[in-house]
This record gives sequence, structure tokens and C-alpha cells, in this order.
Amino acid sequence: MADSQYTQAELDRAMEYLDAKLHETLAPKMLGRQIVAQDPDCVGDGIFRARVQKLIEMGDAIVSYNFPREGEARDRVEVRSREVDLPVLSKPYIIEKQEMEAFLRQGTNLEAASARSAGKAITRLENQMILQGWKPDGTNYEAKGLYQAAGQSVTDSLDFGTYGNADKAVNAAIAKLETNSVESSAYHLICNPTQMAELRISRNSTSGNKEIPEVIESLNNGKESGPGSIFKTDLLTAGTAMVVPYDPTMEYFRLLNPLELTTELGQDSKAPKSSPVYGNVYEVLYVDVIDENAICKLTGV
Repeated sequence: MADSQYTQAELDRAMEYLDAKLHETLAPKMLGRQIVAQDPDCVGDGIFRARVQKLIEMGDAIVSYNFPREGEARDRVEVRSREVDLPVLSKPYIIEKQEMEAFLRQGTNLEAASARSAGKAITRLENQMILQGWKPDGTNYEAKGLYQAAGQSVTDSLDFGTYGNADKAVNAAIAKLETNSVESSAYHLICNPTQMAELRISRNSTSGNKEIPEVIESLNNGKESGPGSIFKTDLLTAGTAMVVPYDPTMEYFRLLNPLELTTELGQDSKAPKSSPVYGNVYEVLYVDVIDENAICKLTGV
């Protein structure tokens, strides 16, 4: 057993190993990132505040027999900006001394179970932040995710257990978005696993045709395939869902993630011979919803 604390180089070696394992394991589970594009310009481990924007659209256009004249009232798109604190998501864990020794001295693969478990907890929290938001007191959302920020809703009773209802709900939501000047080449449907299970087995009783291809076609503006997808998550309660635009250009919402998922390792200097290695997985993350009317929630599915 080592007689002193590990060097920074040794800790860095272990951190690089764990970072690679974490990203390999967790990337497929990062559902929120598949829906909300990350802003590449918001980068830096010292960024904990950011300026966010909210779009206020212009009023209706007018019809008359004359061209507009100089001096007449003119409308404009209003963009309201404000500064927000960026939340830090973190989860601590421990690597036992013996495991660290085996990794550094004997070339044994470092047992990454603790780090992976911590990473999964962070990923779950990240998805929660993006899709629902953060309510520190358990009641009030201090940072709203997509569902909580939704400016549009379809409340009709359209149970996905009945053939045709899912497609009706999706088209009703898209119509709401388009009525509010939201235009996209495709849309996403996010729903609870209960609704996904109902949709998977939904068939026309006469033709036997499955409903999923029809929903996919609607999400992709009449095309049989495209970027528009269906996502399932238990972060939305059963009976609810939402439709959002496919938005790679961040016109309607964006992900601020100046510090991506990071592993940190350290030791207790008071007991260097026996101290385990203390780990922490953390990141800085915030969802900037620019246009609330670009999100439509479904509450009767």
C-alpha cells in the first residue's frame, strides 16, 4: 500500500480512464440532448451565469388599400434578456484504496461501478432538468424544462390506447405550434412508457396497419422518415406527452452546458495511507427556452 497521497499525474490518469468509461456508457441515456441542441458558444469551466432570451412575437399583419406611410406605428419582434444562474449537477462517490492501487501498480482495470452509478444519477438529473426542470423546494420550479415551460397545450381526451388517437394528438399539437408561427422541417413526440407501449401495439382493426408509421409521417411533415422521432421517458407522467420542433439551429430552445460531465478525484490528506479516493461527477447545465409557444403539452393521452 502506498505510503503517501497519490500524485496529481496518477489521479489524472484515473480521471481520464473514468471519463472515457462514463461517456461511453452514458451517451445513449442522455435523452434530453437528443431533443435540445447544445450551444457551442457557451463553453468554459468558470461560467456560472448566462444571459438568456425570451422571444415576444409581433402582432397580426393588416390589410388595407394603401401602402404603409412614413410615421405610422410599426411593430417589431421583442427579445427580452435576463441573467440567470446556471445550476451545478453533482454526485459524489468513493473508490476504495485497494482498487486504486491495483489500477496504478498492477495495470488492473479500475472498477468503475461507483463512477458509472454516479454518472447515471447525473444523467437522470440532467434529463429531468431538460424535460421538466428543477424545483429545489420540491414544489416550485426555479428553472423550467420543456414541459413546464410549454406555452401551448392540447387537452382533448385522446387516449393512445385507441387507434388513431396518437396521430390526432400529434397533428393537433403541430397545428397549435404552427398557429403560433413555429415552423420546422420535423417535430418530436415525447411520451411516457405507458403511452409508448400503447402506440407500439396500436393497429387499425380493419387493415391491420400499425399506427406508429402514421405518427412518424406526421412528425416529419408527410414524409415516411426524417429527423422527427418518438421518445419515451418516465419523467413525463402517464397520460401526458409533448410535441416540440426539431430545432438544430436553436431558434426555439438551446442547452447551455459550459462545463460538460466531468470526473474529479481527490484524497484525504489527514490519512494518506488508508484514505480511499473521493470522486465527484458534475456538470453545469441550463435549458434556455427562447419561445415557450414552440412547446405543446398533451394532457389527455
